Amino acid sequence: MKSKYGMSDNKSKKSRRSPRSTRSNKDGGGSTHDVAPHSDRMSESLVRPNPPPSATEHPTDNTMNDLKVNLTKVILSDPAILTPIVEAVADTLVTKLLSPERINAIVDKLVKSKPLVTSLVKSLESDVKQEVYQSCKMDSEDMDNAITTLEEKCYSLRNTANDLQSRLDDFEQYSRRNCLLIHGLDDSEDYREAPESIVISRLNPVIPRLNIATKNIDRAHRIGKPKQSHHERGRPRPMLVKFLSYQDRAKVFQQKRLLKGTGMAVTESLTPTRLGLLKAAQ
Repeated sequence: MKSKYGMSDNKSKKSRRSPRSTRSNKDGGGSTHDVAPHSDRMSESLVRPNPPPSATEHPTDNTMNDLKVNLTKVILSDPAILTPIVEAVADTLVTKLLSPERINAIVDKLVKSKPLVTSLVKSLESDVKQEVYQSCKMDSEDMDNAITTLEEKCYSLRNTANDLQSRLDDFEQYSRRNCLLIHGLDDSEDYREAPESIVISRLNPVIPRLNIATKNIDRAHRIGKPKQSHHERGRPRPMLVKFLSYQDRAKVFQQKRLLKGTGMAVTESLTPTRLGLLKAAQ
């Protein structure tokens, strides 16, 4: 095919080759392909900036996240938008998920699923055991605390009782401060003579300048279990004598050593607690 200049297309193409390409062919005798223009295009593509994204391209993840956040803020800040959405979701849940047919189907599936039932039973068993253990532990701790409190109260009450018993013993012993026990007085004549007269008739002859009279004695009586008959032999019961004054009682007690060998003896009138301590000490 010829061009308008009367030359064929091949000749015109040859004539339009670059001088650099012709020179390289002449010098090296190599290929006739154009090398330099290709490298220039590569360098231009590397330094050329990327064009801005067009309107048809998809947004990035950050843009989507920002859009979601802004949309959520708008919905939550406006009750007029939020209320219909919540009502619609609630209606959907009640209608679809909480319908009797749906519930029965879920129950049937749960009951028929043996692994699930077994897992639930084990979980409940573990929870129940834990609850029972915690309850028993708390009950045990409460009982221990209650027992400790009761023991402390018992200890305090025991100390109080001991203190009261000691005070009561002191009061009882104080009430006996004017009393003496006279041992060895014959009791065969008790039915004939008053106890005060027996004491006076036995002590005045033995203790000089005692001069005890009936007016010095408040009362006197035997203590202990009486004999079955007047003719029964045995140790005579002691005579408890209560003097009107502590001075008269002291006269008799201070000279009790003079009664040695007469078969008579004088001792203090002690409470049962103090008498037990005295016997234990002897």
